[in-house]
This record gives sequence, C-alpha cells and structure tokens, in this order.
Amino acid sequence: VSLPPADRLSLELASHILRAHESRVVAAIGSVDAGKTSLIAAVYDLFQEGPAGPLQFWRSHTLFAFEQACHHSRIESQRAVPLQDRTPVGAFGLYHLGIRDDTDSSALDLLISDRSGEEYKSIADNTIAVEEYPELVRADVLTILMDGKRLLDLEGRHNAQSSVQMIIQGLADSRDTSRQALSVVLTKFDDIQAARDGKRAQDDFESFVERIRSLYGSSFSDVSSFRVAASPTTTILP
Repeated sequence: VSLPPADRLSLELASHILRAHESRVVAAIGSVDAGKTSLIAAVYDLFQEGPAGPLQFWRSHTLFAFEQACHHSRIESQRAVPLQDRTPVGAFGLYHLGIRDDTDSSALDLLISDRSGEEYKSIADNTIAVEEYPELVRADVLTILMDGKRLLDLEGRHNAQSSVQMIIQGLADSRDTSRQALSVVLTKFDDIQAARDGKRAQDDFESFVERIRSLYGSSFSDVSSFRVAASPTTTILP
C-alpha cells in the first residue's frame, strides 16, 4: 500500500488543496528563535485536547510534520525543557490543517508556511526579494513574530523592533498588499509576564503596533496584534 508521506507540503502539492476547497494561506515570518515553529506546533497541539471554542480539527495532510515539530516539547523526548528545532535554510514547506466551525458547519483548509528566519532578512534590504518567496505573494495573512525575550533586553529591544518594521516596510513597498491582512505577534509572553520590567516590554510592543498601524495601516486590509506563549518555560500563564 502506497501511503502519502504526511510531511510538509511542497508548493505543487499545496496548490491541489487550494484548488479543491476553501483555503487560506498564512505566511509565518520571524527571526531565528522568535518562536515560529513553536507557534505552528502549538496550533496543532491545541486540538489534541478537543475543540478550541467552536473550532475543531477536521483533517491534515501533514500529520507527520506536525508530530515532528511537537516532539521535542513532549515528555517522550526526555528533554528537561521544551525545545524546537530550527528550520534549516532552504528547507521550505507548508503545514496543512483543516478545521471545522460548529456554529455554521463550515470548513476551511489552512496552509501555514515554514521557512528559516534567516532567509527573510533580505526583504528588509531588497523589496524585489519578496518575489523569491511565493508564500508571501500568495498569503492571505502575513504573520510576523516579535521575539518577546529580545524585547526584554534593553540593548536588543530597539533592534528587535526595527528588524520587524523593516520587513513590514519591505512587504508594503514590494507590491500591492491591500488584500492581505497583517498580524504582529509578540511571542514568549510568559517570559514577559514573569520579568521585572515586563510592563515596559508590553508598553513597547503596544506602541510599536500603533506605529505600524499609523505608517502601514492603509497598505494592508487589516493590522492586528496578538500575544502568545506557545511553548512556555514558566508556570505564570496557563
């Protein structure tokens, strides 16, 4: 019996899903260690315990890839602390997650891109580079992660904000992005909650999001912000 590999999808395989059913493409963009793979794994792991509000798991063509992403944060890995492997440079793929909405029985296929954070650095310096990443052109939602730990660092917080802003500017300058939504995600929120200067870091993030709305709000269909603790290392949050 020939079984599908259930690994991350290539663009060619993903296109079959896009043509077959109502779908959304989410481009996950983040610097190295920002928590991109942790967030993707947490979205999948969320459904292990049942529905998330009105949403429930429907199907996935990438179950093996999801399990690989989750492995190092599980007891079976025998690790003392949760860990996520970095996405190697050049190893692009898409995770597939189908969900159903109990409120109206609708179903939706999500395709979430996974690419090394190092590769996205070029967008800040060269807007033409966006065309080299088809997931950015095709995305319905551009999700950009800001590393919460870097925001706590007095020396690194300005660089953390400027690097994210430069990528957003590169995206907005590259072409018409008016049909795409922009999500700015603050990661490692449990570390911020536990830190002595966590309030200052939160204020910095809120000010940053307002600045992005002011500068680029007209370039995107929507600009929203989120705070997540996808792979918490403290017990301060659930």
